Amino acid sequence: MGIDPIARLRSVWLGRQPRSAEKCLPSGARLPVVPTPFGLAFGALLLVLFVWSVNYRINLGYGLTFLIATIGLLSAVLTVGYFAHLRVHAADAAPAWAGEAAWFPVIIAESDGQARPGLWLSNRHAKVWCDGIDPGAATTLSLAQTVARRGWQDMEPIQLHTSFPLGIFVTWQWLNLKARVLVYPKPEGDRALPQGFVSTAREARKGETGEEEFSALAAYQPGEALSRVAWKQSARGEMQIKRFAGAGGAEVTLDYHVLPGDVETRLSQLAQWIVQCEREERPYALKLPDGSVDIGLGAAHRDRCLRLLAEF
Repeated sequence: MGIDPIARLRSVWLGRQPRSAEKCLPSGARLPVVPTPFGLAFGALLLVLFVWSVNYRINLGYGLTFLIATIGLLSAVLTVGYFAHLRVHAADAAPAWAGEAAWFPVIIAESDGQARPGLWLSNRHAKVWCDGIDPGAATTLSLAQTVARRGWQDMEPIQLHTSFPLGIFVTWQWLNLKARVLVYPKPEGDRALPQGFVSTAREARKGETGEEEFSALAAYQPGEALSRVAWKQSARGEMQIKRFAGAGGAEVTLDYHVLPGDVETRLSQLAQWIVQCEREERPYALKLPDGSVDIGLGAAHRDRCLRLLAEF
């Protein structure tokens, strides 16, 4: 399939624009405005009405034609006026898995003190609707972008467009905003976890107390036993529970060097193991050629390990 020449030219043009986190849309005089398909049909109807009025010399037909044409032209002015001077800001997206969608927050703000009607926000992956913006207010939209490979990915160009108030004309603006997302390797692979081990000191402590050893704090999930709630830490904000590592939670080392295959296959298997260890509440360490992470468990440890994989 060939590349769309219009999309290619647009990509080159946008690539020459400086990227910034925030853009202000230009004035109405600098915004493009063209008829919509409905607007073309509207214009054809006006032409038919005008020809009919000329042929039959109907003064009322002339008046009606010019009245409707004036309304159409005024709608073009209103269309660009509703769109002008909006401020658009983009923020970094939360980390995502390769092959899935990253959601970029896009904030659209109004600063001229006039209400703005609905508009569309889109990219080549998705399209979302904004119901409107009150005078002096702002709204936040989440726009999806499919991320195919791991590592840091830039936000792709986005388009805002509107055809208010009558749908006869449309105006738009392409923006190349500065935002990015960290993409983790896709967790996949069917190899079993490496053989775990229980440290000598941990075995001794468990033998003395007869209890499982505290491992980490985790967010509380409905159905968790209240006896494991960390009340002291929960008093500071989100409810947390204590995780314990017993004999079934033997520590494992996830080592890049012991895996076969190419780089991406190894990283995907490591990501799969990290997800599995977190699900089984099994403490784990990570070893890569350019770095390592000590034994740990929990959301912060997980994110640190996955970030290392993504940036490898």
